[in-house]
Amino acid sequence: MALPLHREARETCPNQRPEGGHTGLWFDRFFSAYLDATEATDGEQRVLSPFRCPERPEDKKAWADAKNAWIRGFDGSQVGDAMLIARHLERRDALIRALEGCTASFQTDWHFVTGLGIEHPVENGMAWHPTLGVPYLTGAAVKGMLRAWCEIWEMLDGETIRRWFGPSTDELKQGSSAEAGAFVFFDALPTAPVRLKADVMTPHYGEWYAEGDRIQEPAAEPERVPADWHNPNPIPFLVVDRIQTFCFAVAPRFPREGRSELDRVFELLGKALSTMGAGAKTAVGYGRFEEAASSRLKREEEAARRRELQQREDEARKREEEARKREAQLAAMTVHERLLYEAKSRISSMEVRLQLDKSAYSELRGLVNDLIERAAELEPEGRQAVADWLESLYEAHPSFFPDFSAKKRKKKDSKLRERIARLRKEE
Repeated sequence: MALPLHREARETCPNQRPEGGHTGLWFDRFFSAYLDATEATDGEQRVLSPFRCPERPEDKKAWADAKNAWIRGFDGSQVGDAMLIARHLERRDALIRALEGCTASFQTDWHFVTGLGIEHPVENGMAWHPTLGVPYLTGAAVKGMLRAWCEIWEMLDGETIRRWFGPSTDELKQGSSAEAGAFVFFDALPTAPVRLKADVMTPHYGEWYAEGDRIQEPAAEPERVPADWHNPNPIPFLVVDRIQTFCFAVAPRFPREGRSELDRVFELLGKALSTMGAGAKTAVGYGRFEEAASSRLKREEEAARRRELQQREDEARKREEEARKREAQLAAMTVHERLLYEAKSRISSMEVRLQLDKSAYSELRGLVNDLIERAAELEPEGRQAVADWLESLYEAHPSFFPDFSAKKRKKKDSKLRERIARLRKEE
């Protein structure tokens, strides 16, 4: 709770927020609308403060007017330094790109308020970024909002919830190990100076909601009964005005594993922001966001790039796996099995060219001649296997010399078949 300023501070402190100053620091620590000391009925002096609410009606009105005037001092003002915000987002974007994450810009559909529960003399606080001095939504709040949406509205399975966000508080109490989720949620920051607006709430029937179940005799406890004779006190508070743009960012904790689900996370984040809202007072329409069209287009382009990158990595891993399997197979083969494996692989890569271009048969003949020469040094079993395969190759290709004249073709085929036959006879 911010304490009343000392007399010396009140005398030297400016009466209004310094231009270019940290608005959050001014709002939280330099509330200067305390009433002057008033004389109590017992003759003692006292300072009206949030620690001792005024009792006399005229004091209550003066205190309410002072709070309203303080809040109205922010109405319509732009807070934050455009250059500092831009530099901060630029550095953060570089980090998110390095983590293979994604950003998206969402605009407030109406008022947005965050940090109402923070103690303040006007009874409602505001969450201010520590260095930028602008209203913001913490990454933890973004994560909690999205988790609630996924659990209650999307009804995602428990395994996906735990993988994305980590175990819940109840699961931790039951002994689950504390594990970080698969995604890192960054603070939602404005992309430009933020326009503020003064708002007001008028709580009705506070004692009814708090103590209504304790009523024994309604006629004897009129202050607890929900009725039209109450005189509710309007409470001022500060909000972010509509059509203010905030940048939301999420990155996979482990890019290779989380990249494929990042698009789904942002899809659900957009639904949660536009339907449920973020921050405080979402039940009455505050905190709704809609994604900007330019942001959606950029995010879709980035999603396409991630899918392409994922596909290339998957294909590379597949090739590596096939290469490892091939090496393992080759290591387990005999010499003649390895020769035949290599020859079959080369022939398979040549089949299309052999059908379209007769000159490709010269490469085939070179392969066959090389195989016959190397097979001649093998044991009888190996030579027999090579000869059998070459005979089967002749069945698929009746001639290895289609690019020669018929007379030469017959002569050369005959000599090649003789060489194959000798493989069976050589000892």
